[in-house]
Amino acid sequence: MVSGQLFNHKLLDVVFENANYGTIIIDNNGKIQYISNKYCEFLEVKRETLIGGYIVDYIENTRLHLVVQTGKSEMGDLQFLRGSFVITNRIPIFDDKEIIGAIGTIIFRDLDDWKKMNSHIKDLLARNNLYTPDGDQGNGARYSLHDLIGDSHAMNELKARVKRVAGGDISVLIRGESGTGKEIIAQSIHQLSPRSTKPFVSVNCGSIPEHLIESELFGYEEGAFTGAKKGGKVGKFQSAEGGTIFLDEIGDMPQHMQVKLLRVLQEREYEPVGAAHPKKVNVRVIAATNRPLEKMMENREFREDLYYRINAIQLVSPPLRERTEDIPLLIHHFLKDRKHGLANESIPYMMMSTLF
Repeated sequence: MVSGQLFNHKLLDVVFENANYGTIIIDNNGKIQYISNKYCEFLEVKRETLIGGYIVDYIENTRLHLVVQTGKSEMGDLQFLRGSFVITNRIPIFDDKEIIGAIGTIIFRDLDDWKKMNSHIKDLLARNNLYTPDGDQGNGARYSLHDLIGDSHAMNELKARVKRVAGGDISVLIRGESGTGKEIIAQSIHQLSPRSTKPFVSVNCGSIPEHLIESELFGYEEGAFTGAKKGGKVGKFQSAEGGTIFLDEIGDMPQHMQVKLLRVLQEREYEPVGAAHPKKVNVRVIAATNRPLEKMMENREFREDLYYRINAIQLVSPPLRERTEDIPLLIHHFLKDRKHGLANESIPYMMMSTLF
């Protein structure tokens, strides 16, 4: 057995904290002897929590303990960790031909770079049918970036921007006419994000009656009003906890709800109807609209402060008439779906509606 004292943490910090990757070292029993602060930041845990613990209890899908057994290095491997892909190297540590442990690294320049790289890897694997988006596992999202059909300059630029913004947590506003794929864009952002294993919840703000929208979004407590369900009701924000909520047709949201949504974005909390205390919430908000929000602000129909909160990043989904070179690709896609019995009659209609 290798004593943890053989691993000088101060010396290792000098070496590894200046490197562009996260590092972990285990002994020949699979116990964690060292982990860099960068790796701890990635895992969102404190170093003292991990030191001395078995790696299999803390690092999902790890193979580092197996490298100790086989004595064979594993270089440039893809590992699914915390809902995302990382590139990892695993190397056994020898002392006079005896395996005394192993060192593992995950590679990224910084967390922002890692998030961008992860989005790119997920997209490449999905396009080559090597990675099935988590929507198939019930996270609420059915589409990913490869479902956004088009190879025009406008569409390639849009896809590149989706990959760039997916790794962050900032709010996104998607603009575009009806039928241009705004929800596909929103789901793609979620699928490529670190939140992809958590729920994606879609809400059409224009289809919910004004007197019900607050309880739909925030839920209500038992006895909050006449006819309230026993035990209360969970709202859409609580259902999306840890994941993404997509507020479609946000331009149709009543003004009294705009105020409440602004509080969620500012304070990360909301109050269910009839609740005595607010609840904290951890969700990413993606909104979409086909309405002229700037004109609505001038007419005091949409709050300016809310506009700037949801419009931290803006993506525009172009209509087909502005990318007619994509028509052959779309025709081929719909004919292929029809051949396999997957045709959606409404999609060609929506596609044609954006031509005129």
